[in-house]
Amino acid sequence: MSEFSERAYFDKYKAIRNRFRKFDSKPLVLILLQFLHRPTKNEVDRLQRQPWVLLLLIKWILIDEQNGQKGRRLATEADAINLLNSVIDLAGKARLPSHYEHITLFFRALAYQQFIYQEEFELVKFARQYSLFLDLPEAHFIKTNFKSLIGLSIQTFLTMSVVLLVRFLAQGENTIAAQFFSPIASAYGSEAVSRFLNSFAKDLDEMTAYMNLRNDGTRPAAEYFEQSPFLNYPLIKERWSYLCTDRHLLFQCIEHFIYDRMRQWDAQRFMNEFGQVFEKYVETVIQHAGLPYVNETQVLQIIGEKGKVIDFIISDGSANIFIDAKAVEMAYQGKVAHLGEIVESRTGAIIKAIQQAQETVGRLSQSKNSHPFIRGASQNYLIVVTFKELYLGNGKTMYEGIAKATLDAIYAKCAGSPTIPLDNIYFLNIADFEMLSELVHERKLTFAEALEKAKIDDATPQTRKFGFRLHLTDWNLNPDTPKYLKSRFDNEIENLKSLLSSTS
Repeated sequence: MSEFSERAYFDKYKAIRNRFRKFDSKPLVLILLQFLHRPTKNEVDRLQRQPWVLLLLIKWILIDEQNGQKGRRLATEADAINLLNSVIDLAGKARLPSHYEHITLFFRALAYQQFIYQEEFELVKFARQYSLFLDLPEAHFIKTNFKSLIGLSIQTFLTMSVVLLVRFLAQGENTIAAQFFSPIASAYGSEAVSRFLNSFAKDLDEMTAYMNLRNDGTRPAAEYFEQSPFLNYPLIKERWSYLCTDRHLLFQCIEHFIYDRMRQWDAQRFMNEFGQVFEKYVETVIQHAGLPYVNETQVLQIIGEKGKVIDFIISDGSANIFIDAKAVEMAYQGKVAHLGEIVESRTGAIIKAIQQAQETVGRLSQSKNSHPFIRGASQNYLIVVTFKELYLGNGKTMYEGIAKATLDAIYAKCAGSPTIPLDNIYFLNIADFEMLSELVHERKLTFAEALEKAKIDDATPQTRKFGFRLHLTDWNLNPDTPKYLKSRFDNEIENLKSLLSSTS
């Protein structure tokens, strides 16, 4: 890893700061957003505007200590584009691949920064919210506290979210007004509509205050690769209208809204509850695949009550597929980190899953149980299913770039016992696991076949993939939305149609 100069980066930033201080802040921000929303020829043309950089520039303008000073001149579009180009050029002073401890860490930072803007809305991502949250008992901690926090029930929030999605799924739509909800306003009331929209929105002054809560006055180079703070509030409130900063940010905000807001409110209390909810949902996905499996309670009955074990074991022919559900997300520092130890310090739950899986394999190999399908196997694989994308790749990638010493220690403790090879370990977000499960359900391949194919591809630099989704799409198996999620979403749409009919 070559030496990096934070000072050289900051000097370049300071020159940009001195330039945008010449202009009236709010009009400059609006010009930048107008440029971002200008029609594009195609997807490549849109991405060439680098929305992640443009929104970083807007952040800097808003949190600057001289924001709002009187007497500044109005910027032209040419001024704004020149500023944007200077921030794009700042990448040459930010950390380059050689400034990261391992090349994987550089790609992780890029992925967190940019991949959001390349992901279109997927039905599966939204429909999952019904199964995770809407089906909980009415008195459940998550339901009652979400309503207290947001002022809307989860049912009302999800129904209004569909209406919001309808608006911005249409290409070229960048604004929404409360009147757009008029067909359902009579059922919920105008105050509920305002509460809903304002849960996604802040005006520019409010957004400045929000971003300053996390602003310590420094501008480290790691900030250049951060996910935009507009991800939490993607709508900008302007009187009775709301301007969408970027619809891709809005889609992801909707997908994770309940999780994110509850976690921001009280992370420990929420995660204690949500961990069980998520594990139960992962079991639903496993059941859909249609292969025999056992859960944690049954595993303990098979190999003995002593010690920790994995959440699920799927019997897949001659292979055992170990599954562990981790309802975690990556902390800010872990997303922008250039050192493996920083990422490792934020992945304790993942390392714990690997350790538990290895111990379970060893204990299962020594067990003389008479279970009809769960016993020691010649092939063992581990899938750690996470709620959000962690960009960890597979076990070998994590070993080489993040946690070599820790994983060496885990394997050393298992010496003499069967283990799961590092390249048989994969980390999948829940959407990718749902897609894989659907392919297994359709008998297009098995879990073991999929993991073996991915392992072979990842063994060669020319065919290696950064995420498991890329494997699924590369195999041309046309994975579809899981049928149980599509059915659930269709039912909710019918309910919305009934609501609209009753209020018309």
